[in-house]
Amino acid sequence: MNWNHKYEARFSTSEGKFVCVHSFKSYHQLVTANLQLPEESSNVTVFEFLMSGKTWMAFLFEKKGKSIFPVVTNGDKVEFKELPSIEVTSSIFNQSFMFEWGEGRNSGYRSLKSVAKPGKFLGVVPDEDKVTIRTQDIPDFKIVTTSTEKRLQITKELQCCSGTLQSNMFVIKKTFISVLLPKRASKKRKIRRSVRS
Repeated sequence: MNWNHKYEARFSTSEGKFVCVHSFKSYHQLVTANLQLPEESSNVTVFEFLMSGKTWMAFLFEKKGKSIFPVVTNGDKVEFKELPSIEVTSSIFNQSFMFEWGEGRNSGYRSLKSVAKPGKFLGVVPDEDKVTIRTQDIPDFKIVTTSTEKRLQITKELQCCSGTLQSNMFVIKKTFISVLLPKRASKKRKIRRSVRS
């Protein structure tokens, strides 16, 4: 499956926390963490696939050179597919990787449903600060794109504007000088004439 769009983001919850992966010796776990944690701990790469008019998404978390994808199986827990980062190609993706937005919405937050049957929802367990699988369609999540692209875009715009301003200032100065020079010359001529008389 070939993705149509890939971008860096953070996985926000309706409680003001961010989803990240905690890795243990024998397993991984999706947890929610406070804003005070380093930004890198909650960064996620989102792969978007356009399928029959719908947007499917796969979520990649990087941990120590490993690519970790949460996947949904027939069990009641979030499972994970772990690969070396160099092996992330379009050929690895199947429906078990995929999520889509559910019907639940609330102030920008939405529910996330697995594409693979039977469709299950990701859900936050507030008291335990973890993400699990459930059957309720509850709007818990929002994808917040990181500011890197915005900063680059703004920087390019500023550079462009700076160049335009400098160019415009040169034109203004040149025009200003060309306007002033004849006037100054005419004053000097008047002074010379008055001296001769």
